Amino acid sequence: GPVDTNHRTAPLGVVITRNPQPNRRPAVGRGGDVLACGLLAAWYVLMYGDCTRHFFHWDDFRLLGEASRLSITRPVDLWQIFRPGPTATLFYRPLSEKFYFWLLGKLFGHDAAPYHAVQLCANIANAILVYAIASTILRSRRAGLGTAMVYAAAPGHTIGAYWIAAFSMTGTAFWYFASILGWTRLRGRARTIVCLLTFGIALLHGEAAITVPLALTITPLADRTPSARERLQALLPLYILGTAYGCAKAWYFRFGVAVQFPDPLGRAY
Repeated sequence: GPVDTNHRTAPLGVVITRNPQPNRRPAVGRGGDVLACGLLAAWYVLMYGDCTRHFFHWDDFRLLGEASRLSITRPVDLWQIFRPGPTATLFYRPLSEKFYFWLLGKLFGHDAAPYHAVQLCANIANAILVYAIASTILRSRRAGLGTAMVYAAAPGHTIGAYWIAAFSMTGTAFWYFASILGWTRLRGRARTIVCLLTFGIALLHGEAAITVPLALTITPLADRTPSARERLQALLPLYILGTAYGCAKAWYFRFGVAVQFPDPLGRAY
């Protein structure tokens, strides 16, 4: 008759049942994860650690000026972060630009070195998220580390480390990857809530995050293969939010900010 490969008989007649769970990372110790994270951090420090010896560049000065105009003394004053300033552009990125520079300015003043150090840590965090996602999907810590190293070796990280204003890309990527990780690791309603929250935060960092729902649509889940109805229920709120953001962005392009050409800031360069 057919052989049940999920059961085998051990000595003394004890039946051992194996219940394989596809797409789930194997249960292993944390030592390998710590080592992988350490290797990724060492790579970034080795390649871009000298960024702390550099000063501000290009749009950094515009965003420093925008942040200096904020007067936040009470929680209710945080709404100022979402109001376009006098040097606003067509890119509406309140969290990765105004809030990020305001927070770093409160912590470090105008010392560029710690700004760059925080930027470097953000790049390391992104690589660690890539490692977590890849090791979950590929069910292999080694494959996850290899994927993260390929990501870390991309030459585009140079601008992300040396140009602080590029946090509009680095910060967006962090929340983008956080959405994918939540999608692969969580279950049920928690998956939808976490992905919706991280997606919304990513959109306020940069418009590139609008593709998160598409990325989740093609990303496998860790627990099981869901039905089409379950997948639609989980993804529908994200598509609704993405559509609403796209409409709001189109309105902002048309009516939200007055842009004069030639741009005075452009002439300053």
